[in-house]
Amino acid sequence: MYREAVKNRGCLERKRQQVMRQLSRLPKGKFKCHKSAGTYKWYKVVKTGEGTKHIYISRKNRKYAEGLAQRAYLELVLDDIDHELEAVDRYLRYHRQEEKAMQFANRNDGYLELIAPLFGRDDDRGWMDKYVRLNFNNHNKVHKGLDGEFYRSKTEAAIASRLFEKGIAFVYEGGVRLDCGRIVYPDFIIKHPKTGGIYIWEHFGMMDRERYREDNMKKLGEYTQSGYLLNRNLIVTMENDNMHLDMEEIDRIIDYFFLAG
Repeated sequence: MYREAVKNRGCLERKRQQVMRQLSRLPKGKFKCHKSAGTYKWYKVVKTGEGTKHIYISRKNRKYAEGLAQRAYLELVLDDIDHELEAVDRYLRYHRQEEKAMQFANRNDGYLELIAPLFGRDDDRGWMDKYVRLNFNNHNKVHKGLDGEFYRSKTEAAIASRLFEKGIAFVYEGGVRLDCGRIVYPDFIIKHPKTGGIYIWEHFGMMDRERYREDNMKKLGEYTQSGYLLNRNLIVTMENDNMHLDMEEIDRIIDYFFLAG
């Protein structure tokens, strides 16, 4: 929970910076929109020594009115963000950096082996054996999941940890031969806990990069030709510098595909 809160705070800070940049480009002043005689009239609200004055904005100055209206809205967004940041900061001040249960599970693999039944792990690993694991650049696997394995990204480790906690069996980077003859190594091959059906979950974490994006869009087409259909037995999540997959969304996806009903 602590790490989720830290990640959420980072998202809020980025959003706040974005709003501040937008506000810096807008005209300053308070705005009021009032309906009169069936039409909306726009006013800039100015405080004077005698009280509040409403200065009419004509239709030909629509851009100016838009700027004031957008400022009014974004200032409220900013206030909401600051309120959320204050709540997150209070949480972070009074909660542990790492849950004690997580510390216990991560002591060593011996502990993990013994507590695995708590998570309903599938002891029948026969179905996993047919998937040859990718053995490439293993030094890049630096993010440890709750299952004791290491993953190439924090998000992949988070997905693996959630699958492990919910007792859903999976293979990380197992080889799958597509109908075109190409062997691919999806991030996760998952066995449905109820139906036994096989699902693929690909997480594309660098969609800002053009070549990476093009290669993976091609791969999605090959998956479709091989019978892996998006949102049926193929799950795809994406990230870029401005869009991040959080734990709440990971939980929603897992619950929808594997635990609902």
